[in-house]
Amino acid sequence: MKHTRLYSCLLAVVMLVMASATALAQEFAYTAKSATFLKSGEKGTVSVSFSNSEKVRILEGKIKLPAELSFVVKNAEKGYLAISSTDRTKDATLFLKSIDEHNAMFLVSTTPKGITAGNGDIFTFDVNATSNIAIAQNIEFSGLNISVAADKPVATAKNFTATVCNEAFKLLPSVSPITVQKGVEQKVSFAMAFEPKVLSGLQFDLVLPEGLSVVEDSYEVTNRCPNHIAQLVKGHFTVLVKDITESRNFNGKDGDVCSFKVVANEKFVDGSEILFKNIKAVSSDEMGNTKYYGGDLAVKVTLDTTTGINGINVDEFGEGADGIYQLNGVRTDKLQHGVNIVVKNGKAVKVVKK
Repeated sequence: MKHTRLYSCLLAVVMLVMASATALAQEFAYTAKSATFLKSGEKGTVSVSFSNSEKVRILEGKIKLPAELSFVVKNAEKGYLAISSTDRTKDATLFLKSIDEHNAMFLVSTTPKGITAGNGDIFTFDVNATSNIAIAQNIEFSGLNISVAADKPVATAKNFTATVCNEAFKLLPSVSPITVQKGVEQKVSFAMAFEPKVLSGLQFDLVLPEGLSVVEDSYEVTNRCPNHIAQLVKGHFTVLVKDITESRNFNGKDGDVCSFKVVANEKFVDGSEILFKNIKAVSSDEMGNTKYYGGDLAVKVTLDTTTGINGINVDEFGEGADGIYQLNGVRTDKLQHGVNIVVKNGKAVKVVKK
């Protein structure tokens, strides 16, 4: 009898460990845009994304708005609020029900089809902004329950927040078009325009495509930042004050702030994008530091196969070529001054002789 009980206990422990392992294998996470921008006194839309490693049936949770925001009402009598589906939930039943002026509960039911594994927006909802909306504030999401299947326990996702900002204080970052050659370092300049205040610090997350990397120690600030240094640590780029006893402010309200160099290798694909995410900046005044936000920025990177050959022996360069052509299609026996098309080893390359 003792052996039987011991066996039963061991079996229960094994089952518990297996259930825990299964739960750990499930990956669920909600996210929102780096920042959603709203105009004071107007209606705006907030997007919610969901990442799931397996198909799910039902999602539910609570949404809490800050004081300057309120939900857009769809049916006042029943307490239903405005919510919309996306491509991932176009066949689902969605509702957003009011708890009070600033709190609501959402439900996404997809039985029996489910939300397939993937990542992307699952719903949007509308909010009204007051006439004095703050520069930045958070919408809170909690109680996030996930039903995978009727015969499986309910899973949960971590609480998260969505940052909503006053559009009047939106940062305006920009990056000039980027053209790279494989194996050649190329400078990337990051500019920032912001009229309301003089900025004193900057940060963003840098996401590079496959085949493109940042040249080590190539990041630097421009003369807009006389008392600052640039740092890049694990994809997080910052422009920080160097000497706190001196002026912390950038020079001017527009123009290049910092730069870094990239280099492409054989894995780089023409037309890939560099992503600048979670862009934030601060201004310093007698009230302390105030944080401002910018929208995510995607910059296309073009691959240039043009080769400059100034200063080398033309005959040696063209030796072994399958053909050398001018832009008008005329074939020549050697490189001419200007643009040439060189066919070598089955590949056509645009070559400039200076």
